[in-house]
Amino acid sequence: MPNQTANASLFYIGLEWLNDVKEFLKIGQLEGTLSMQQKQRLVKRAKPFTLKNGELYRMGQDNRLR
Repeated sequence: MPNQTANASLFYIGLEWLNDVKEFLKIGQLEGTLSMQQKQRLVKRAKPFTLKNGELYRMGQDNRLR
């Protein structure tokens, strides 16, 4: 069987914003260095998330934490 990963392309999915969501949920404030548009985007992205025991969970469409 030939090596199927030989021609595979690697890519990076940046999820740094999840760290910002976690910090926002933890302290309830946004960084002062963010623009108003970035703050609005972060608040919108944070809505389906919750923080439990320091772990970030996302509410699924079935209302279950994942």
